[in-house]
Amino acid sequence: MSHELKFDTEPHFVFDRIISPEELDILADKSASHGKLKFYFPENYLAKLKTLVNEKGIHIIAKNFGDKSFAGYVGATEKSLVSFPSTVLIVELFVDPKEQGKGLGRKLVQSVIDVAKSYSLRGAVVQTENENLPAQALYEKLGFKKVLNPDWNDGMTYLMEF
Repeated sequence: MSHELKFDTEPHFVFDRIISPEELDILADKSASHGKLKFYFPENYLAKLKTLVNEKGIHIIAKNFGDKSFAGYVGATEKSLVSFPSTVLIVELFVDPKEQGKGLGRKLVQSVIDVAKSYSLRGAVVQTENENLPAQALYEKLGFKKVLNPDWNDGMTYLMEF
């Protein structure tokens, strides 16, 4: 089972570290949209995320403090990209639509950064679709810098070095 990482006093979220692939089943019925972007967790994508839950994966679920209902998820892996060695790759950030605008995305990404630093990694990398302007704004606000990525041309790549 997961174990509690920390409490967040405003707006009252609890963060749990995922330690078994089955815990990601909570994502199966989650979905969101922003403009033309539609996102959900189809079975094959969820299966792919589950393969990343291991000793070097960083998977965190945020729940509402009071009723423990799902609020958000971030998944990352130490599977470094060739162009960005010794980094953690953030593969997914999802905030429940009713929890958006409360700073939860920022807190989830910061949780990954904190764990990555404890692993002595040198940075964090994330890739977003060209149309995902809210995610791009979030990463830039957190200090990520847009970089060229010869391995991925379907969107934007951001890097934070630490």
